[in-house]
Amino acid sequence: TEGSPLDRINPKTKEEFDEFCNLLVERIRKHEKQGLYINFINGFVRELCSSLKDVDIRKVSSTLATMANEKAKASKEANKAKKK
Repeated sequence: TEGSPLDRINPKTKEEFDEFCNLLVERIRKHEKQGLYINFINGFVRELCSSLKDVDIRKVSSTLATMANEKAKASKEANKAKKK
């Protein structure tokens, strides 16, 4: 029982993987203000995906592209609102 919850988790179910994800995100986001954070995320995602099948990498890529489009749209709408 030593260490953090992140050290003790061994996910097997969807719920356990969701919890694992939340713990990882919480731990990693503590550093998002650092200048090299984006480089870290790029390398991290690349390493995580390196063992995946091409079809799974395409799914991840599609998710990221959708997120980027949503962020761009929200930013564009915010800029329009500021101009008015």
